[in-house]
Amino acid sequence: MVRPGALLEILEDPSGKLTFNDVRNMDAKFRSAGPHIPSPGFTTSAYWARIRIKNDSNQEQWILQLDFPLVDDYRIFVLNGTKLQDTFQAGIKFPQLKRSEPHRTFLYRLNMQRGSLNTIYVRLEARAGLRIPLIIWRPSTFNIADQKVSLIQGAYFGVVIVMILYNLFIFISVRESMYVYYVLCALMVGAFFAIQNGYAFLIFPGPGYQWVNLNRILIPVYDLSLCLFVREFLNLKQNAPRLRCVIEGLMLLSIAFLFTGLVTKYQTFGRPIAFLTFLVSSRADLRNHACESRTKASAFLHHGMVRHFVGTNGFRFTGYGMVSC
Repeated sequence: MVRPGALLEILEDPSGKLTFNDVRNMDAKFRSAGPHIPSPGFTTSAYWARIRIKNDSNQEQWILQLDFPLVDDYRIFVLNGTKLQDTFQAGIKFPQLKRSEPHRTFLYRLNMQRGSLNTIYVRLEARAGLRIPLIIWRPSTFNIADQKVSLIQGAYFGVVIVMILYNLFIFISVRESMYVYYVLCALMVGAFFAIQNGYAFLIFPGPGYQWVNLNRILIPVYDLSLCLFVREFLNLKQNAPRLRCVIEGLMLLSIAFLFTGLVTKYQTFGRPIAFLTFLVSSRADLRNHACESRTKASAFLHHGMVRHFVGTNGFRFTGYGMVSC
C-alpha cells in the first residue's frame, strides 16, 4: 500500500472549467497536500490532484483507490513519461453497473512498468462534501484490507439492524412512543452511513446522487427523532422544564431544515445542518441533569451521548468532508 502523502499535489479550480491540457501546463500552481488527507469540505470548486511516482518494484499491476464514494465526477489521466497512456471516468452520477470495478469506492487498475516514471492526474468534483483519500495498492494487499473493512462494517450494520428490531419489538409490546423515536434514530444513522460508505450504491445500482440527496432528509429527521427521544426518555416536562424548551427549539430548527434542505443546494445546506446536529447532540449530553437528578436513566443517556457525539459527529464532520481541514 502506498499513501501518496508528500507526493500528492493539489490544484483548486473555482470555475470547474479547466481541462487536462490546461492543468498539465500549470506546474507552478500545484501545491503539496502535506501529510494529511485533503478535505476541502463543501465546495463548488473542482479539484485536481497530481501524483508523480516512479515504479522501482517488480510489481506492474496496481490499484488506485479513491476511498471516498460521494464524488460526482471523478476522472483519471495517466502519463507514462510525457505520453498520455490511459484515461478513466466514474462518479456517482453514473450507475454502479457501468463501473469497470464494482465496489463501494472508486477503483482503477493502474499499469506501471518497472522503472517507469508515471504522472497521475485526478479531477474531482463533489457537491456533498469533498475529501481526497487516494491510495495505491498491490492487488493482493487491497483484497485482504478490503475484506477486513467489510467485516467490521458488516458487524456495525448488523448491530444497527438488531437495535432497530429489538426496540421495535419493545414498542409493539409496551406501546411507548420513545421506542419509535429510538428506532427512527437508529434507522437514520444506519441509512446515513450506508450512503456515506457507498453500500447503498451497491444495493441499488442506479445513479448514486439520488441517494446522496436523501441525506437532506435523513439528517434533519435524525435530529428531530433524537430530540423527541430525549424529551420522552427523561420526562423533561417534569424533570427539566428549561432543557425541554431548548430541546423543543432544536426540534423546530430540525423541521425547518427538513423543508429548506429540499430546495437549497447541498453546498449551502451542508454546514448549517452539520452544526445543527452538533447542537442537538451536545444538548442531549445531559451531564448537569445527570448530576442534579442522579437518575440511572439520565446517567445512562449522558454516557451514551458523549460517546455518540465524539465518535459519530466528530468522524462525520472531518471524515466525510462535511467541514474542511
